[in-house]
Amino acid sequence: MELQSIFSTLQLSPDITTIPNGLTPVEMARHLVALKDAAKTNYRQLAHIHHPDKKTGNADAFKRLNEAYEIVQGLQIAPRQQPVVAIHIRFDGSGVSTGTSTTTGWNF
Repeated sequence: MELQSIFSTLQLSPDITTIPNGLTPVEMARHLVALKDAAKTNYRQLAHIHHPDKKTGNADAFKRLNEAYEIVQGLQIAPRQQPVVAIHIRFDGSGVSTGTSTTTGWNF
């Protein structure tokens, strides 16, 4: 399912689905929480309308709605990968050799 299709299935407004440029990680997290809250509210209203057990229910629409909601609830912010500088020290029979390397990833 395409992301815009998911947002339209859940009837989310473009205000909440458009992420502004230049957000700090905290602002990005708040925006994601607001998106998930809006999706939850709309999901509950639409699920009530489209539930197959209801007189006006539609099983296909309900299935698409559930899939879209699961995808939105699973959205996460990807962590920034900071360069990690590792210092390698090797002991061998001839003495000590050192070197450095730069990689990206988590620093544990």
